[in-house]
Amino acid sequence: MRPVRGNVLVRIRGREAASMNILVLAGDVPATSEMPGSPRLFSLCRELSRQHRMFLVARGESEERWRGFLENSEVAKVFAEVTRLPDPPPATWRGRQHHRLRLASHLSTLYRNPEYHRRLREVIGEEIARRRADLVYVDGLAMTQYLDGRDGVFMTVDLHDCSTLLYERTARRERRWRRKPVLYLETRSIARWEGSLAERFGAIITNSTVDEAALRRLAPSGRIVTIPNGVDCEYFASAKNGYGSRRIVFTGVMNYGPNADAAQYFVD
Repeated sequence: MRPVRGNVLVRIRGREAASMNILVLAGDVPATSEMPGSPRLFSLCRELSRQHRMFLVARGESEERWRGFLENSEVAKVFAEVTRLPDPPPATWRGRQHHRLRLASHLSTLYRNPEYHRRLREVIGEEIARRRADLVYVDGLAMTQYLDGRDGVFMTVDLHDCSTLLYERTARRERRWRRKPVLYLETRSIARWEGSLAERFGAIITNSTVDEAALRRLAPSGRIVTIPNGVDCEYFASAKNGYGSRRIVFTGVMNYGPNADAAQYFVD
């Protein structure tokens, strides 16, 4: 794979240096208020940028999404610079077989794309050194595989959900007998991965106390904290002459199992 250069690196003129240099590592383009997707990461970065200097290093296949993100004037106010990482190339037959023999998670690129995995680790390490990062904030489980803790910087990961818990629940509800073993193996692989995070990350963040409790069982020695998604309760307050209490608006991506579950729960 060729080195990351050329149009992969996108520079944005940002704010003056603040008290800390924070490198944010994400598996996809953060959603601004004008984009589809969860605004959690961008909102957190916006608040942190009030006091700290933010650098974004992210993957993302959609050219349209990248274009919309970079054209948003708010982005330049939040991030001093944005680096775009390449997405993994198609795996070879040999890589796919190695991946299967290792019973690796579907998120892992170590065996399926070893050269890509090695190169991304190098590039991210270079970005940490170049930015003189005081903190690396990783969004999501997938990107943790490219950090090994040898960069001499404090690292934290925002998992959002406990993926082990999600796969356990999915496996229990699966009716197709051929899918059950696959989900069982994926659950075990993810559990090993999430259980090892405390060895490298100084803090592990979740959205809810339910996920926090599940992660504590996997990583008893980890520093695990819950930062729930925020809601502006004044802006979203019910109007005095509003509809009755049996009407609910549920927003979310409905091809995501927990969201579909929640919608069904409210309907029931």
